[in-house]
Amino acid sequence: MYNMCQCNMPQNTLPQVLQGNLYCTNDPGAVQDALACGFAIIALVDIDQEARFRGMPNTVVMSNLLPSAEAISSFINGDINGGFGMYLQYLSSPEREESVVCILQALYGHRQQIKFNNYLLYAEFEPDQDFHILDTLRMFFFNSFGINIGYYKDPNNPAFNISNEQFNYAIANLLFTNGKITKEEFAMYLPVNSAPTDSSCALLLNDLQYQPRSLEDALRVCCSYVNQIRDEISTGRTSPFVRDSKSMDDKVEKDITKRVMESKTRSGDK
Repeated sequence: MYNMCQCNMPQNTLPQVLQGNLYCTNDPGAVQDALACGFAIIALVDIDQEARFRGMPNTVVMSNLLPSAEAISSFINGDINGGFGMYLQYLSSPEREESVVCILQALYGHRQQIKFNNYLLYAEFEPDQDFHILDTLRMFFFNSFGINIGYYKDPNNPAFNISNEQFNYAIANLLFTNGKITKEEFAMYLPVNSAPTDSSCALLLNDLQYQPRSLEDALRVCCSYVNQIRDEISTGRTSPFVRDSKSMDDKVEKDITKRVMESKTRSGDK
């Protein structure tokens, strides 16, 4: 059975990437109450219900985060675990990334145009009960990004965000590759002992206008570039990029070696 452990609010030791908090409800009366309290609303409703919400202030409709037909079929047939699994896989698909990134960007804040700190996910009561919409979204955001979605106006289930290497890495890379944060913000929030993802590396290499000789070369150059950006932020001094051929931190070295070996296994040693 899929379960998300209920955690006490953690003590974060790494930089807090996300400024905002995410809550959820299937109570229609909570929507107007939340709007009056300064929340923005994310309505998880079907297409035939969109018109009712599109006229509301500070409200966006994200129908594409509702469960897939396959997940719904599993829930209807009593295969709850299968339904959860299919729904979670569906939320992780590239087709859902734009909506997920939109929510992460809103929670990230750090922009004058983002005027909200609190967001409410709303799903209608019966679909939520039948197809576990909010339960699955809570699992997905917690397991993927350390975002604990609180229950609206329930002090026993607060909203909070966990900062650790795993979650900061996932959020920083996803926001950067989708153009939502700058390379300076990316360098600040990427865990120090981590190599960027391949997609993030592609953007960094394009910024450098550098053509790598191999995957290992690409990863090493990108790690050096990120380190230089961090140095420039901390010292306030800028300098031309110099490719650093010296050894990286042991953890980064192991990550680079692992990714190079995995690439060779998939594609052959060319």
